[in-house]
Amino acid sequence: LLIPLSEIEYATTLSLVPDGGKILSVDVARFGDDETAFIILQKAAGGWHMRYLNAFKGQDTVQTAGRVMELSSEYFPDWIVIDDCGVGGGVSDMLRHRDFPNIVAFNSNEKSPDESFYSQRDYCYWKLKKLFADRRIQIINDEKLKTQLSCVRFEYRPDGAKKIESKDKMKKKGFSSPDRADALMMAMSALDRAENVKSNEGHVYMPTPMVYRPRLHAKRPVYAV
Repeated sequence: LLIPLSEIEYATTLSLVPDGGKILSVDVARFGDDETAFIILQKAAGGWHMRYLNAFKGQDTVQTAGRVMELSSEYFPDWIVIDDCGVGGGVSDMLRHRDFPNIVAFNSNEKSPDESFYSQRDYCYWKLKKLFADRRIQIINDEKLKTQLSCVRFEYRPDGAKKIESKDKMKKKGFSSPDRADALMMAMSALDRAENVKSNEGHVYMPTPMVYRPRLHAKRPVYAV
């Protein structure tokens, strides 16, 4: 068990006042039973405050990119973390083509910066575990999120590195895909960068929407015959 349910429940009762950098994190799915999950985490006095949580089924990548743009214009995240594996890469590409800066392409299988962990996903889940243990994260009281967080397990590999149970292994045990929990975990990859951002700094540049304006030509003179 990675995060005890008692710590998860306690995190819903905290009142941490948000006052700093914001991270928008998106775990991208396409079709099927998995959800595309959106989470916004903001630096707060004494920790981190979850400002937003939503999830959708059956969204294509264009819809997902559009939703990221809407949330960016409303919440002005300083960093946007996108699950870049598989279909998520298409979302990252669309946002870059729209001149969105501060995109963090998250690759769960990337090597961990800490040798105690097998991959980037394992390393970020451990950072999340520490926030809960230290009572430094306030989360939205969402039953699916709490269930998913409480179902995450870890194991030790032969070399001693810590490894979080994969989504496929969880599904084989009868659990649903932890999409909301993974979106929260992915936000940990931008935590250090957002740590020292003031609430009025680092807002994402919102490109002006393209508007079609037909070219007006001068009226041609009419000649009488």
